[in-house]
Amino acid sequence: MPGETKNQETDGRGARRRSLASLIADVTVPVVVYYALLAFGWSSGSALVVATIAIGVLVLAVAVKERKVDGFGVFVLVVCAVTLLVSLVSGDERLLLAKDPFTSGLAGIAFLGSLAFGKPVTFFISRRIRALTPARRLGWDRLYDAEPEFRKLHRVSTAGWGTVLVAESVARLVLIYLLPASVMVGLSTAIELTAITGVVAWTVWYRRRSAGRGLEKALHTADTAPAAV
Repeated sequence: MPGETKNQETDGRGARRRSLASLIADVTVPVVVYYALLAFGWSSGSALVVATIAIGVLVLAVAVKERKVDGFGVFVLVVCAVTLLVSLVSGDERLLLAKDPFTSGLAGIAFLGSLAFGKPVTFFISRRIRALTPARRLGWDRLYDAEPEFRKLHRVSTAGWGTVLVAESVARLVLIYLLPASVMVGLSTAIELTAITGVVAWTVWYRRRSAGRGLEKALHTADTAPAAV
């Protein structure tokens, strides 16, 4: 129905905005907390500890607000807790800095690994944002099975994301142990944002290029037409 479709499109835009806001918060909160504490005279190690706790609190707050446990959020929280514990025991603040690139690297490996097992990660991410009912999700599954170009779109996109995430993760990990910690807190975030911005721009370009092959019409059908049961 037209009204239902409009509501679902609005929900989809809202989900995309929430995802973007969450990403920005995950990236900026620890950096802002770290440099703010340095400005107030805290040591680099203590500031990193508090910044790590801050991102953990943010993950928990999102889980409580949405009343559901996000698997990736729990993963990030566990990584935060483990690296915080190890750094406190060892006294190595670089372990705290390594947390973010380590997480990105694992995500990149998960992207690449999904190419060998089942459907690629970008398919599930896109379906979660755009297919808001069981019928629509079934339509997406059928589109993936029936359209070779649709499968190629997500396999290539997933390969691109996985490669970029692994590459920027390795670069940041190497630099963390080559440059001062006070430099890498900001530089690590800059590298991450540059990499993500680049791969997002490439994804949009590749999606538009693929849409020119008739995929957009098929995708619109999967989004709007109830799937047969």
